[in-house]
Amino acid sequence: MPAELPVAGVIRDVDGIPVAGVRVLRAGEELAISDAQGAFDLLLTTDADHTLTFAHPEYAPDHKPVRFEEGALGQHLSVVLTRRGALLVLDDAAAGGTLTGPLGGRVTFPADALVNGAGEPVTGPVALRISPVDFRRPLGRDSFPGSATAREAGGGDVELESFGVMDITFEDPDIRIAEGARATIEIPLTAGNLSNGTTTPLWFLDPETGIWQEEGQGEVIRRGGNAYLRGEVAHFSWWNC
Repeated sequence: MPAELPVAGVIRDVDGIPVAGVRVLRAGEELAISDAQGAFDLLLTTDADHTLTFAHPEYAPDHKPVRFEEGALGQHLSVVLTRRGALLVLDDAAAGGTLTGPLGGRVTFPADALVNGAGEPVTGPVALRISPVDFRRPLGRDSFPGSATAREAGGGDVELESFGVMDITFEDPDIRIAEGARATIEIPLTAGNLSNGTTTPLWFLDPETGIWQEEGQGEVIRRGGNAYLRGEVAHFSWWNC
């Protein structure tokens, strides 16, 4: 049997309040649930890298990679979760349209852009949630999901900088953007001071690894006196710029 080491931690929200009832999963298997103080503990084998998912109905999920260095005695994780945005409903998926969530985070669908699990066009109402991170909150920076490591399109690893990050999740997990289609997202920029018209790479969080992957780019726009990064994406998850 491979050796095991303890992994423990505390889960809080962006205001520093402990979050109870968070399921800690690995590859879909529940390993622990956070208690009233937001604490959890579990064991992981040392012979492989792991990705832990932190899931709660009221919060956007997080995916943290865990790797034990030689000689390690265990790991302690500090996890800060972002509350999920209110449920938004696109009246008719076939017609497309725009939905706006917290901090002005926005997604726009062209007509006939969504399909179900069988690849068939979706018609009628579709619900989703837009959940941006506000870096101005007390633990806003600590709520950055995933790892600080990112993989460039060319394959190299870099340390990731963030001006804004936003999760978009369909209420029905079988719904997705159709092959060849794109949705336009607008991520609220709550850090930095990027000039209007600046282009910057887009990165999505791979839930299987907890590593950010470069995919496409976006352009800074101004709307209502606030800055956003607008870009086109072919799938939803956490997106960072």
